[in-house]
Amino acid sequence: MNLDFAVYFGTPIYSTVNDKWLRRTESYFYKNKEFKELIIKTSSTILENMGYDIKSNTISIEKPNENNQLIFLYFLKTELDKLPIKFKDTRKNKINLKIIDETLNTFAAKNVIYNAVSGSLFFIPSYVEWDFNKNKKTKYIHLGITCKNE
Repeated sequence: MNLDFAVYFGTPIYSTVNDKWLRRTESYFYKNKEFKELIIKTSSTILENMGYDIKSNTISIEKPNENNQLIFLYFLKTELDKLPIKFKDTRKNKINLKIIDETLNTFAAKNVIYNAVSGSLFFIPSYVEWDFNKNKKTKYIHLGITCKNE
């Protein structure tokens, strides 16, 4: 899986657009072996690229919980052409200076906005807060990725 990689507030946000799964039901994302293997392999690569030693760990896909290391978001359908998703910097001691332009995605930004379309997927560390304006027409998959010692 080829992912674009961007660093904001010292935190990686991995993203791409993949329309391969748009017609799938939610159960597919929990039960399909090929999908699970791809997400686990990609998650392993991401965690290793972040500097974690996961050689003696098992990675699993779960419902989101406080033990997750990564979050996977996949947008099956967005109401608008682009759905703004806000990722928030949760660091407590961030530099407290006026930002030149709050609408730009910069290293100083407190929030970073991505415009999701149908087929957008994201891998983010579980400590990153995220939000978007939820409505009845927007359909998305939210999975937790957990890495446990064997």
